[in-house]
Amino acid sequence: MTLTRSLTRSLSRTLSRALGPVLLALCAAGAATAPAAASPAAPDPAPSLALIVDHPSMVIPSRGGSGFQTPTPDTGIWLSNTGPYAGTKTDATVTIDARSLKSMADGVKVPCDPDGDLLGVCENVHGVVRGVPRRIGTLHIGTGRASAVGASAKVRITAKDAEGHRAEHRVDVAFPEGQIRVDRAPRAVKRVAPGSTVETPAGFTNYSLKPVRTVRWTMTLSPGLTPASAPYRNCTSIEDAGGAGTTLTCYLKGPFAPLKSYDLDFGELTVADTALSETIGQDLTPFSSPPSDRAGKGPVLTATARTHADAAVLKDLGRSGDRVSSTVATTNTTDFAVTGATLKGAVGDEVTAELSVRNNGPGTRAPDLKESSGERAPVTLRVPDGLTVVKAPSRCFGHRTPRPTRSTDSALGLGKPGGRRYTCGGTGGVLMPKGESLSFTFTFRIDRASVDGTDTVTTMYGAHDPRRGNNTADLTVDAASAPAGPKTWLTLGGAALVLAAIAAFLLVRRPWARDGSA
Repeated sequence: MTLTRSLTRSLSRTLSRALGPVLLALCAAGAATAPAAASPAAPDPAPSLALIVDHPSMVIPSRGGSGFQTPTPDTGIWLSNTGPYAGTKTDATVTIDARSLKSMADGVKVPCDPDGDLLGVCENVHGVVRGVPRRIGTLHIGTGRASAVGASAKVRITAKDAEGHRAEHRVDVAFPEGQIRVDRAPRAVKRVAPGSTVETPAGFTNYSLKPVRTVRWTMTLSPGLTPASAPYRNCTSIEDAGGAGTTLTCYLKGPFAPLKSYDLDFGELTVADTALSETIGQDLTPFSSPPSDRAGKGPVLTATARTHADAAVLKDLGRSGDRVSSTVATTNTTDFAVTGATLKGAVGDEVTAELSVRNNGPGTRAPDLKESSGERAPVTLRVPDGLTVVKAPSRCFGHRTPRPTRSTDSALGLGKPGGRRYTCGGTGGVLMPKGESLSFTFTFRIDRASVDGTDTVTTMYGAHDPRRGNNTADLTVDAASAPAGPKTWLTLGGAALVLAAIAAFLLVRRPWARDGSA
């Protein structure tokens, strides 16, 4: 026992010496922190606001296009309540600051910005429920200006509630490098007299950030337009053998400085006597080295720096790479007349008919965009009931239904028999000069003797036509008045033989009756 007590006392002294300093330190620390424990500081409130945008980064092409870049659509702005408790609501004010875009883009629209200064303040956004984001509005950016090419900007968005909670977000806006593009062309010209002339303003802007040494400028004219002056030495002219018009290609020497505009004075175009609805197309591409200036005998066509913008400078250039197109509408008209047919025959007969459309003039034209869309065609035939097409022209597309349908199952194909409707001459149509006709020969079989029906032959050429009534003609089946064919003769001959046999029998029988030996 004595030994045990001695070991216990020894161990106690050792622990006291080892733990004494630690206990003293802990007591000192407790004494130092005692006041704070008596009055603890309130924890920081949890954030209760968050901003969300559909597109944190936006790519906005300049007016000259952006190469392979695709414009970013409008971006929506949302406010979210991220408070700690479900069902809580918060009120806030949201500010959208897009003033950095004022000198960089056109068509900028900011929510809650009635004065258009690009600083929108959406006050009193009430009752934003936790977990249900509230849409504040849409940030729209139209088109970047030429001066913004290669630059960037930031749209800053902030939200603040009554308790002082804040949230911030930003939208990065980039204006990528553009291209050299045509941006000056004739406006829509209307009511031009045939035989007169029209001006052809032209020009372009280098929307890229580097100089361009040479450009190839192309102007495409529809058949009713031709250059009024002699060919330029640096231009070539090719007339389409198919009657699609004339294409002029000119090589213009620079250099053309970045973000600078240039104009061309090509001169006038002559409007033909048969012109009706004409078009002028322009496009432009950089070119490494032009051929020698020996294509024509006239002067050299040059591009001069633009000193001021006129009415021919276009504000909306469309998508990158699009050709700039202008229209010239004359006071001419054009009369398209369709010919139908009346089919006569007996059951089983095969009858041939030629269906056509003719341009009686005085104008010459191709179908417009509306006419050449869908299943329209220079000649469309609906087959009357009781007839079967046994032979169709190779340029006529057969359909199983008498009227257009969205189902692809209705298609038969080119030159296929058995259709109930045919579109002839192609769905895109063709240029129809004055006096020209398109004809299509069909072979029909009459299937029923009771056929006495009518259907229609129509043409898509209807615009600018003072006589719309002859755009449609009848395809009529007249089986009732058909002359008797070989089958009908055989039927009548058989009936006559039967009647003759009956008459002979009666004549032979009559003497027997008189003798009473019937």
